[in-house]
This record gives sequence, structure tokens and C-alpha cells, in this order.
Amino acid sequence: MRVLVTGGCGFIGSALVRKLREQDVRVDVVDDMSGGDLSKLTNAPLRVVPADLISIYQNTDEIEELDGNHVLVIEGDFAHPLVLSRIAQGFYNYVFHLAADPRVEYSVQYPVRTTENNVTKTLALLAACVGNIRRFVFSSSCSVYGDHYSGSDHATNELATPAPESPYALQKLTIDRFLPMFHKFHGLDSVSLRYFNVYGPGHDGTGAYATAVAAWCNALKAGKQLRSDGDGSQSRDMVYVDDIATANILAALHGEDLKGASLNICTGHSVTNDEILRMIWKATGPYERVNAPWRPGDVMHTLGDPALAMKTLGFRSQISFAAGLESTMKWWGLL
Repeated sequence: MRVLVTGGCGFIGSALVRKLREQDVRVDVVDDMSGGDLSKLTNAPLRVVPADLISIYQNTDEIEELDGNHVLVIEGDFAHPLVLSRIAQGFYNYVFHLAADPRVEYSVQYPVRTTENNVTKTLALLAACVGNIRRFVFSSSCSVYGDHYSGSDHATNELATPAPESPYALQKLTIDRFLPMFHKFHGLDSVSLRYFNVYGPGHDGTGAYATAVAAWCNALKAGKQLRSDGDGSQSRDMVYVDDIATANILAALHGEDLKGASLNICTGHSVTNDEILRMIWKATGPYERVNAPWRPGDVMHTLGDPALAMKTLGFRSQISFAAGLESTMKWWGLL
């Protein structure tokens, strides 16, 4: 079995690559390095080839030996014509599509640029996959639901009416809705995994678009203030990154056609920002906190219903938030 992981040098992508390698799967990665780093791929020797040169590399005499022992990292755009050609030639059994412009606030500022990457190029990738792979596994987002959970006593399930509140959420929902069409009209089997809020070791905590847990760990490491957006009451269904990787593999290897189904990848439990900050305080000691305005496009609450993913894939999150936060802080050297 050979697979392609787009965005495989990123936070979630690299976790998936590691787990695939543990199962002796041959893995190719394509990443333009805009949000990725080769240092995240630590469990295998790498062969890095620019996308412009991938066809030349493929014709070298040593290709079989190299491919068997290395992770091939194609450095460039996942929609590069030579990457799409490689998929169309039947190199891969599965494509895991994680590459994206992933931040809500960034999509608000740059809707045209992010739509090009998250929608238009993804459709080109899907077209290349038609008739050439077994299944396309798409990384979607709970942001497609908008603020559905706020004011509700029930966790959000896949029957909830989508209400995207940012360009990023709308872009993910657009691909979610294309996937069943690609199955109906072109026979491409696929599944959309709607991740809730992913955290864990290896997540970059720098920059304006860092997520809360990673940003707070980074601030503690640097001896800086911990920024809290809004009033701290917003809550999130936090999913550990290794659980996300497991869900991807279960989705790829599922025995029956998934026909573009959308599945929540979540824990079924939520935690507020204030609760997380108190847990960090208890674990590491006092720190200075500074309040900041609400971030544009952010929702107040997320809480997912994991029942359909459990029924369909047998997926259940294994890592509690307390355990995951401890592992994350240890990775940062805070414990």
C-alpha cells in the first residue's frame, strides 16, 4: 500500500505520517512548507524532491530502493501539475488531504487567496483522483456548523444545518458538498472528517493564527503573558492529534463505500478557555494573563456528537484532555 499525504509536514499531517509508518505503509508527502517543517517528520529517513523535478526523480535507477526506505517529500503545491499527474498515473491507493490555509481569521482577511487554495485547488486534486485511487480522505472542520451548539443542550451531530461564519468554514463546507457529487457522477469514494479542535505536541504556538493551547504553551516557554480572547467562557471540544491520525487511517481502511459521508471527529466533551488556563496554572504555577478582544469569525462553543464516527468507523477518542494537555506541556518542556 502506498499513500499520499498532502500537508504532511504540518502539525496533523506529520502525526498521520508517523502513525502510517508505524504500520509499514509507504508514504509520500507533498507540502509547500508554508505551514510545515521537515523537522516534524522524525521517524523515517527523508528524500526531499522539488515538485518541478519529481518526474526526473521518478526515472532514476535507485528509485525502488529509495522509495522502500524513505518518506518521499515532494516540496511544492499539492495541485502542482506533476503531482496531479503522479496521482493520475495510479501511484497511490489513498490520498489524505490535509493541506489548507487553516486559520479562520486569516481567511477573513484573505478570502480570495484562501478560496483558491481550499476550494479550487482541492477540486483539481479530486479530479486527478477519479478512477485512480481507492478512497480520498478529506480533512474538514467543525467550523462548518457555525455556532450551532451555543444555547443548545445537545451536542452537534452531522444532521445539524451548517451555518458557516467565516470564509474558511464555507470553504470546508463547499468541499464537503462536492464529495458526494464526485461519488455519484465519477465513482470516487471519499469521506470528510470534520475535526473539532485539535491540539497536542508539535503544534506551532507562534504567530497571530496560533491556536489557544499552543499559543499559551509558547508564551509560558518564553516567559510572556498569556492572552485570553473575549471573556474566557468560550468552550471547545478538544481532540488530541494522535486520535485525529487514528481516525484518518480507520476512514481510509473502512471496508464499505463511504460515498462522501461527513463524520464528526470529536470527543463528545468540551472545556472552556478559563478551565484550560486554570489547569495550566495548577500544573506550572502562576503566570500573567492579559485579556484581548474577541477574534473575528470565532464561534462561542463547540461540542460534537461522536456517535456516527463510532458506528461507521469504530472510532472513539482515546486521550482525555487532561492527559493530552499534560503530554503537550511536557513536549514544550513546561513540566
